[in-house]
Amino acid sequence: MPPPFAPLRNPVRRYAWGSATAIPALTGAEPDGTPQAELWLGAELFRATTGRPRATR
Repeated sequence: MPPPFAPLRNPVRRYAWGSATAIPALTGAEPDGTPQAELWLGAELFRATTGRPRATR
């Protein structure tokens, strides 16, 4: 039975003043060397959180 929740995809805003490691460390993503300043969660018009397809077994 799949979990009762769906994984989310949260957009990251990249600004020069951001950190190259803080958001990747928070999300478990591999750092790509670019500064990441904001992790957007929610229903903002241009950068809304979206669902990711669930893995099938």
